Order: sequence, then C-alpha cells, then structure tokens
Amino acid sequence: MLDDNLVDGQGNPILEANAQWTDTDLKDFIADALAEYSAHTATRKQVTLTGDGVVKAFTLASDFLQLGLLLDEDGNKLEPADLSPGSYLPSADDGNFRLYYIWPDGTLNLTWIPDAGETLTLHYWAYWAIPALDADVLTVPRWAERPLKYHMVGSAQMKRSTPTTLINEFRTRADSGTPMQNPLTAYAEWCFMQFFTSLDRHPVQGRDYWYQIG
Repeated sequence: MLDDNLVDGQGNPILEANAQWTDTDLKDFIADALAEYSAHTATRKQVTLTGDGVVKAFTLASDFLQLGLLLDEDGNKLEPADLSPGSYLPSADDGNFRLYYIWPDGTLNLTWIPDAGETLTLHYWAYWAIPALDADVLTVPRWAERPLKYHMVGSAQMKRSTPTTLINEFRTRADSGTPMQNPLTAYAEWCFMQFFTSLDRHPVQGRDYWYQIG
C-alpha cells in the first residue's frame, strides 16, 4: 500500500514482507506529521447545520481544529458568547441573544433553539485529510511536502532506534571517548528539527483574524 515504493540503499525495491515499517506504521507517521502541520497551517471547511426545533447543541466534525465563523440563514455573522467569569449567558428562552460557544471540546452550543428547518453555516479550520489508500492524494500546498517528509522520516527512525536503546542498557564495557550511543535517535531529532525549520520559512496561518476581516 503506502510502502509500495520503498527502496533500499542500492535503490532496489523492498518487498512488503521485508519492510521495517508496516502500512499501519506509515499511516501513523503521516497522521502525526499532518497533525503537527495543521497546527501551523490548517485547511478551511464549511458545514451546514439544520435545526429541528428541539436541539441547540451540535457535535463538531472529527477533523475540527478551530472555529472560524458562524452565519445564520440570512448570512448574518453570529457572535460568540462571553464565557468569562461574571458574564451573562442568555437562556434558550431569550431569543434576542443569538450567541454560540464551544463546550466541552467538540460540541457547538447555541443560546437559542433553532426552528425546524432553520440552517446555520459553520466555517471552520480543519486538520488535513490523512491518506489511507493508494488512490488518495495529499492536498497540502506543494511547499508543505518537504517538511512532512522530514517528520515522517524522523518518526520512522525513532521506531528503529528503540531496539538499539534497549541493547545499550546491557553494555558491560564503556567505550572510550564520547561515542554516539544511538545515532538513529540523533538522526530522528535532526529530521524533526528540519521539519520545524522548513515550517518556519513560511508565515504561521493567521486563523484568529481571518474571518474578522470585513
């Protein structure tokens, strides 16, 4: 699957049976890399929420990272409720205050009950989709592919370094000088450093202000 194109040091294809990382490993590596990358640059999505005259709380999507904007069915921007101590939180009976808040994590709450059929449009920042099949394509910007590769290699080397660390625990003789006991760990740390260095070459996404313009 994801490891079909792995090659050894001589450029020869590595058979899946001889690979050091399984498909599950590789999926975990890219998932971790995309999660870290999303914290720097997320993707934008929107979803329509439809009221039923009863519910005023909606479960957010699993890829939800940060709220951007909530609009009513007329396209008017709704404001978030002030949850600071001592602030007033309107009840569902007070229809003059149409506010929203997220609590607990993963749940969007409204201070009123939308009528049946009433729609709201939620714009939000999301984690990037994790490829799982051969036909899946990464949709990140072209510049992001380099740091993602560094992060995946770092994760792969960290897994390889674990047996080496265990072996070092049972050494009976200290080597002379100051040898590197686990070069794989050092290489993994270098890869992670390159990941963040590559990200730093690009401005962090201004998510807090994106939807406030205009």
